[in-house]
Amino acid sequence: MHPPLNPTTTPMSGPGSDEVTPAAPDDLSTDFTPPPAGAFATVKVPIFLHPEPGGYSVEAPSLPGCWSQGDSAEEAIANIAEAAEGWLMVRHDQFVAARRDG
Repeated sequence: MHPPLNPTTTPMSGPGSDEVTPAAPDDLSTDFTPPPAGAFATVKVPIFLHPEPGGYSVEAPSLPGCWSQGDSAEEAIANIAEAAEGWLMVRHDQFVAARRDG
């Protein structure tokens, strides 16, 4: 079992700009802080937040099939952070198994 990561959200930089622009609901990224052992790197994953009747759905397009939802934008972002963490852990485990099994 892997130690938990601590996800946080930060706005992405605007196109062609070094400055951080105010985050629109569909312009957020998710950071993951690695465990102290240093086994994992920090990863920024762009996400897209979609307003839906009764809440929000959210996707991480760079992680195929990684979707989540929530009653509020904050809940949806927290849920996609957890889903992205799981997605990355599974891919890591698949990679390690493939290298081990040859």
